[in-house]
Parts: sequence; structure tokens; C-alpha cells
Amino acid sequence: MEANTTRTLAEMMSEKTELIKQMESSETWELTPEMEAAIDALTLETTAKVDRYFDLIDALDVEGSAKAAIAAEYRAKADRFSRSGQACLNVIKRLKARVLFLLNANQTEQILGTKERFQLVKCQPRLEYEAHKLPEEYKMVVYQADTEKIKAALKDGKTVMGASLVGGLSVRRLINRGV
Repeated sequence: MEANTTRTLAEMMSEKTELIKQMESSETWELTPEMEAAIDALTLETTAKVDRYFDLIDALDVEGSAKAAIAAEYRAKADRFSRSGQACLNVIKRLKARVLFLLNANQTEQILGTKERFQLVKCQPRLEYEAHKLPEEYKMVVYQADTEKIKAALKDGKTVMGASLVGGLSVRRLINRGV
């Protein structure tokens, strides 16, 4: 059997399983030379394909790690820029508070500079409230699932309507020893 590198790993494994089923279904359970050659060829092809999977995983791992490191560096830079920007906004807030203090202390509505001036102007009213004093019609209830409590209950064997623990599988990479 000639190696076909365009076949998927699943196709090769399926073909190998089918050959083994043919052997098992024969009355003598005999492995013909043709079947043995086909299984050997598939084993070599499958092994090569698996090795290519590992090579690809290694390459993507290096690439992914490098990109994750770059992303972390950019997040750190973005954090520094954000803190710096917030510091600027805080200084502006303090300066405006000083100007407001001066306007109020001098009981005036404006302070003139050579090119510009500060003037008191009315702005949109800001909403302030005490949540516990509001009538019910102005409140809304937000429900959030207590996931830790639900998981604990389900692990203890309790039934929680609308929730379940769903198992999963993951692929673990292991060194092939003596196979």
C-alpha cells in the first residue's frame, strides 16, 4: 500500500481498524500476507502522521508563547498609558476644583486670563440617590447564579434544576516509551 499523505489521521485509524475487523471476522482469524502488509504500511503512515502532529504542536506552541509574551508586553504598556492618562485627568480635576474654589471665594462668575477665562456655567444635573430609600418601582433585581454553590451541590450528589456537571476530555502529550 502506497503512503497517501493527504489522508487524515482519523481516516488512517479507521482503515487500520477495518483491516483488523476483517481479520477477526474470518473463520480462521488468519492474517493474510496482504493484510499484514497493509497494516504495517498503515502503522508506518500513522506513526509519521502522529509525528507531524507533534511537530506542528511544537511549532504552534512556540509561536503561541511568543505572541502571548508580546500581548502581555502590550497590555503592560497599555496599563502604563492608562495610568498616565488617568493621572493627567486627575490633575485637570484638581485644577478645576481650585478654580471653582477661587470663583466661590471671590464671589464671582469668571476669572480672566490674558488669552482665556474661566467662567461658571450650568451643566446637566447629575443623579444622586440612596438605593435603600428608593421606591420599589425604581429598582430592578438582577439575578446571578452562584456557580461555586451549584458545583458543590452537584458534586455532593444533589439535584439542581437547570444545572449539571458536564465532563470533558483533553489530550495529554506523553513521551512514547518502548512502544
